[in-house]
Amino acid sequence: MLENDRLTQQHAGTIFTANIRISGKQHSLSAGILSFDHVRIQKLRSRENRYRWLYVLQGDGKAIDDEIGHEYELAAGALFYRAADCLHSVIRNPEKPWLEFFISVPREVFTLWCDMGALNPNARYQIPANRADVHKQIRALLQTLQMNASNNPAAVHAAFFNLFSAVNSVNNQDTRNQTPQEKLSQIIMQQLKEEPEIPLHDIAASLGITPDYLCRIVRKNFELTPVQYRIRRRLEKAKTLLRETAFPIEQIAERLGYADRFTFSRQFSRYEKTTPAAFRKQQSS
Repeated sequence: MLENDRLTQQHAGTIFTANIRISGKQHSLSAGILSFDHVRIQKLRSRENRYRWLYVLQGDGKAIDDEIGHEYELAAGALFYRAADCLHSVIRNPEKPWLEFFISVPREVFTLWCDMGALNPNARYQIPANRADVHKQIRALLQTLQMNASNNPAAVHAAFFNLFSAVNSVNNQDTRNQTPQEKLSQIIMQQLKEEPEIPLHDIAASLGITPDYLCRIVRKNFELTPVQYRIRRRLEKAKTLLRETAFPIEQIAERLGYADRFTFSRQFSRYEKTTPAAFRKQQSS
């Protein structure tokens, strides 16, 4: 079990921090393993505008939502989420030793992770199905924070997402066996599919990587630049609308974010070697 292994014994009481940049602004993340009477635990719990993740490694008790009074039973393997503006209290059984793993991130990071599908903004309490895998990813995250917090933010970000995948997966071996680089690639490709499109420099900044490195990852996966990949996706949507609807070409261009039908037609013709009108006619014949 995690609470008895050497890594936990070595790092219990240690709070690790790392920084990621979102839209040009730097944000601090923290994580660690703490006992109930750690000198900083109450300060961490009371910080406003922070999203908090509490995973019980040892002990039992309850978490209380101070606003509505709802109680959540806490025992080894239970996970409690606290939203940025929700005050809460944690009461433990004093007859048993307490050990918790925590994550604390600012609202902007939490919002980004929710938008990326890594976290559920409405979740408050969970008992992960595969505790062994969760413990494995906690160990990996702590090791990554210890070694890479200052010089490899991409690895830090990937380690957080590997942990979230472990919490939310049941038997998804493909997801659990992904390397940090594979997970980072998956995150990038998901963000490239978002509507409306997220600027490439914002995607790179949110993951702590350079735009050049982001381009290399996309090119490795698809042999296309991120811009070419997005154009291809947009044109595939255009072909679907041309085949399956009677929307005017001007309306299709507007729906897909083009400035006008002429810009759309020019790009469509360049990539598809035919005009939108000719493509539609060909598909209907």
